[in-house]
Amino acid sequence: LMLLDALAALVVQRDEVHHARVRVNDRFEDVGGAAPPPPPGGLREELIEVEAAGSKVAVAVQFSAEVLDKRLRDALEATTRNALRVGGLVLLAGLLFSFPLGRMMTGRIVAIEEALYQIGQGKLGQEVPAQGSDEVARLARGVNRMSAQLKELEQMKRTFVASVTHELRSPLGAIEAYVKEMI
Repeated sequence: LMLLDALAALVVQRDEVHHARVRVNDRFEDVGGAAPPPPPGGLREELIEVEAAGSKVAVAVQFSAEVLDKRLRDALEATTRNALRVGGLVLLAGLLFSFPLGRMMTGRIVAIEEALYQIGQGKLGQEVPAQGSDEVARLARGVNRMSAQLKELEQMKRTFVASVTHELRSPLGAIEAYVKEMI
């Protein structure tokens, strides 16, 4: 009796439940009276069989296919709307975070480019910030080492030229004095 009452309540309260039947000992009985005519969209039936107190009981519930399909479409539309909203928010957040991150990355690369340009113009000893452990930081440290080595080589060149000039002045001065005496 409890099962019949529960099924009758389902038929009344839920619009997707069209009709219910119960089979006890090989005989089906309609719940809540005779089955109404099928709706335009057709029916879907689910049959559940259980054994209780030595009796085999089966419950057949008929669902309105039209109502189930409408609910499925509504759920699909809601899911699509939510997915589009979330996708839009993720895209917007990605764009908002990518611009500052891109500026930070390109700013470091532009600083390295400027230092290399200055080194190319002969302004040796240029240094660029080299914080971090990523590829750009390693590149910056390499540029800093190269700049320091080029500055050291330039200093060595100047010292060498000054030494050679000094060493050549004395003999040239003596040769110049001898030539003046000969004239």
